[in-house]
Amino acid sequence: MSRRPKTDETSTLTPLMFQILVALSQGERHGYAIMQEIEERTSGAFRIGAGTLYRSIKKLVDASFIAEVTPEEPAHQQRRTYRLTPNGRERAAAEARVFEGIAAWARDAELLDSRGS
Repeated sequence: MSRRPKTDETSTLTPLMFQILVALSQGERHGYAIMQEIEERTSGAFRIGAGTLYRSIKKLVDASFIAEVTPEEPAHQQRRTYRLTPNGRERAAAEARVFEGIAAWARDAELLDSRGS
C-alpha cells in the first residue's frame, strides 16, 4: 500500500494527521496544545516535534480539513490557532470508522480483550 504525496479526499491520513483532527474535534487549539493533547491521550506513546507537527498541519490546511483562526485577543496574535472544518470532521469520522473496524479485527484475532485493552 503506497501513500500519495498529497493529502486529499481519497488519500490515507497518517496517524499524526488523524490525531490532529481528533484533537481539534473538541475545539480550537494552538499548535503546542495539539501536541500536549496527543501526548496525553496516547499516554506518551506519540511525542512529536514542532517541525513534524507543523508539516502535518500545513498538509491538513492545504486539504481544507482544518483552518487557521485569527485570535481575537491581541496578546495571542502570535500564536497560530486551528479549528476543524466540516470537511475535516467528516474525514476524521471516516478514519475513525476504519480504525474501529481494525480494532474489531484485532479483538477477533484475540490481540485485544473485549474491553479494547
